[in-house]
Amino acid sequence: GKVVIKMRDEEMDRQPLKAIKPAVDMMVTVKTYFHPNKVYIITGGLGGMGREMIPWMQNLGARKFIVTSRTSIKNNYIKFLVNRFRNDKHYASEWLVSTADCITTEGTQQLLKEAQKLGPIGGVFHLAVNLSDGFVANHTIDTFGVTIDVKAKILVNLDQLSRQLTYNLDYFVAFTSIGTGKGSASLTNYGYGNSMCERICEARRRDGLHGLAVQLGPIAGVGMVEYLEHRDEIYRVTALKQVNVHSYCELLDTLLAINTPVVTGFGYQDTQIATHGTRQSRMIEDLWHQLGIDPDDTPSNVTIGDIGVESLFAVEIQHEFERQWRVQASLYHVRTINIGMLKEFGHGDYLPLKNHLEAMISLSHALSNQVFIIASDECIKLNNITTGRPIYIMPTLTTNFSTFADWAQKHDRPVIGLNWTRDLNKLSSLTEVNEHFEQLLRRLEPNGAFDVVGHFDSGPLCVSLARAEWATVNAVIVDAFDELKLGDDNDQARLSPDVVIKVAVAEFPEAVRATVVRDINNEPDLNRKIGVIVKEMLDIAGKVLPINDIKEIFQIMYARILILSEFTMDKRTKVTMEQKLSLNMTGKLTIVKPLKIVHDADVRAVIDKTLSDYFLPNNKITGPRYS
Repeated sequence: GKVVIKMRDEEMDRQPLKAIKPAVDMMVTVKTYFHPNKVYIITGGLGGMGREMIPWMQNLGARKFIVTSRTSIKNNYIKFLVNRFRNDKHYASEWLVSTADCITTEGTQQLLKEAQKLGPIGGVFHLAVNLSDGFVANHTIDTFGVTIDVKAKILVNLDQLSRQLTYNLDYFVAFTSIGTGKGSASLTNYGYGNSMCERICEARRRDGLHGLAVQLGPIAGVGMVEYLEHRDEIYRVTALKQVNVHSYCELLDTLLAINTPVVTGFGYQDTQIATHGTRQSRMIEDLWHQLGIDPDDTPSNVTIGDIGVESLFAVEIQHEFERQWRVQASLYHVRTINIGMLKEFGHGDYLPLKNHLEAMISLSHALSNQVFIIASDECIKLNNITTGRPIYIMPTLTTNFSTFADWAQKHDRPVIGLNWTRDLNKLSSLTEVNEHFEQLLRRLEPNGAFDVVGHFDSGPLCVSLARAEWATVNAVIVDAFDELKLGDDNDQARLSPDVVIKVAVAEFPEAVRATVVRDINNEPDLNRKIGVIVKEMLDIAGKVLPINDIKEIFQIMYARILILSEFTMDKRTKVTMEQKLSLNMTGKLTIVKPLKIVHDADVRAVIDKTLSDYFLPNNKITGPRYS
């Protein structure tokens, strides 16, 4: 036989098939449910949050609980609650209070075995905390670690051992704090422990397991903030408000159904938002409200960092400046803004605020180029030029040559910096220091054909080199005696610490300089004063400064100012006018002096004072020239 196949005729008007939807799209609400036959472990379950959360879990189906407590049932009130939970006619539950030490692996294994006697484990809720607050400097290793152990080690053990079960947990929840995300200087160990909990939850999510870390804000009536002495100040500064624990439980109902490992829940205080004026004025009015101050009664030189601006609002201000002026200010820069600048900004005068931020950013860049490390080599090349008459830069007060870096690169002659090494710290007089560098230059340039640039305590050496018979030196002194206002002969030694401070903060913007000087004046000794300066420099530069030797450098600066003072006073008592007139120059000496010219008579007085500072005669002066 035959099999005949006929193809169906082509259908010219055929349309694509339309799928029929099995059901219409519907909006649904996810609801958390706890299985009545599963056991739920709650660490710290007898605390305030645990006592309020357990009835909520019972209402959603949970009937078996094992709670941990370091002290078990410690008073009649807790005993009453446990009995009520066990014997409630509507929500009668199986309860077990465990005192297993979950900080250890053995204690955690004991807890899981106790839970499995009641049934399969449905979830873990980690509420335990042992708060040991305080600044890092005031902590010992033990007091710092006790909070981390209770918060993080327990969760690590529960995570690792629960993974060994033959089934997955429905819920694995760690309650952390909003302070973890926002930061708190006195709760660093608590924040660190909470951060570890959050990383554990993220790792569980990556592994396909449930993991949820909830950063909770202040809870009305319970929680850690409720027991802090300064809680009212926290609420005022952060603009957070206490939220009823039942509201957090309702929030948890939603959070348990989402896939995000770390979430935050908090409430803001009701604030009256300004709806009039410009965008800037509204933002400033909101800032006054958030800070809780009356700008008319607050000194203009107080910074918002002194008052305590909330981080979220500081970020908002930061973004506003970036949007308006393309200014990349850091949060620390924002905190240095004072009340006076903000009032002017709110009234439409933005220049003081903009200039301050630009000065802070410029200072950050300048500091980031500084290297506060004491060199071990005697000299360092500041450019790649190898031919021509060399220029030697004498050691600066900060012992680095970042100030001369751009100038050296533009020069067509070799530029070499002479370093202040640790060996020089053994020298006790400026005469010995000058002899050291003169011998070094003799060794580096035996033909005596070179030029030098000096500053501050190297000025006398420049004078000596300009009149040396073994060399023909053109010397330039960048004079700063009047600029630093060392004082008269009797005051120089006493004012040396103040000069160190003036040099260190000279480039700081005025608002920051005033704050730093105020903090410095509150410190009793030079080491503490230097500590204030170092901290401020790190904050401004964003903690990227190489500061291995910065404190030693400031100590060296102090010693150099002292020996310069001693040298000057000793020289003035010994050098006579005849000796000044007999100073013959074999080279050329140029003194560059920053000053504000008012009258010619003032210029003449400055010249006479400068010549006197360097013990020079005034009968062979050419100039001055102004620029």
